Amino acid sequence: MDTNQSSQRGGSLRRYVVIFLLGGVFFFGVEGAWNYVHSCHEHFDLVNPSLLCFQNNALYRNELDYEPLRDDIIQQIAALKAAKKVENISVYFRDLQNGPRFGVQENVTYDAASLMKVPAMVSILHIADARPNFLDERLTSPASFPSGMSNVDQPSQTIFPNASYTVRELMEKMIKYSDNLSAAVLSDQIINNLRFDEVPDTFQDLGMMRMLNGKLGELSLQSYASLFAILYNTWYLSDSMSQYALSLLSQSTFPDGIVAGVPKTIRVAHKFGTFQTDKHSELHDCGIVYHPQTPYVLCIMTSGFNVNDEAASIAQISRTVYSDVDSIQQRSFAAESSVLK
Repeated sequence: MDTNQSSQRGGSLRRYVVIFLLGGVFFFGVEGAWNYVHSCHEHFDLVNPSLLCFQNNALYRNELDYEPLRDDIIQQIAALKAAKKVENISVYFRDLQNGPRFGVQENVTYDAASLMKVPAMVSILHIADARPNFLDERLTSPASFPSGMSNVDQPSQTIFPNASYTVRELMEKMIKYSDNLSAAVLSDQIINNLRFDEVPDTFQDLGMMRMLNGKLGELSLQSYASLFAILYNTWYLSDSMSQYALSLLSQSTFPDGIVAGVPKTIRVAHKFGTFQTDKHSELHDCGIVYHPQTPYVLCIMTSGFNVNDEAASIAQISRTVYSDVDSIQQRSFAAESSVLK
């Protein structure tokens, strides 16, 4: 074998080795990328995947028409009011994937009630973003609670007087079970600056009113609904804290309202609130419905004379919204498929 043939064989061998190594790098790189995306979706399954997991979430390029849905809601509201089921209903909808949004009577104001527990949670998690051990710090409940303040049935869903709880425990009871006693401790010792002087003015940052001495003002539908889009897109809290906030909201034990209007397999990260007097009642439910093709914000606020009628009205509108979104997505997918053929 002459020197040229030996050199050619050596060169070929080196090329094969390089190709083999590059192939391995490519294979393991793709596998690593896939594992990362899969892991990302497991850890951040409630926030915008296009922001965190390198997933392009814009499935359809054609413009989605939600005007028929808005017309359906307007007609349903008119029918519910005519039947004396409610005195008033306001609805806000926002497609979190494609962008369209609309409101019906969105400028009407309502009593904020327990809905204010969500911005309170966001305030606390904003502190936790800067202080990693903050959620594990302990607070002590007062020696007694005002009469009639408790609003849950199960002892495990609330707190006891003169007892120690972590901030995390109090916050989870406040959101999952809408526990007023846990909310009161957090409000007195954190939100109202009685213990920590570094509390961020989250209510102002988010365009909402400030809670002062436990007194809640009126709340507009659109300003409150935007809070869920902020959590979904991780615009205010860190990725992990946004995911944590939505995970707590998805564990809400309120089965009526929005949840009653969607299939049981669909996750809903939401918060409800009620306000009642002898002659007047309000029931509100706001959150994110995780439709398989496009998560959407749905916020429904009602006023009337019977909470059960208001809950049924919210469920009816929620059912209509989910069904219409489903149909819109199917038509959009069919239109997109026909273009690609």
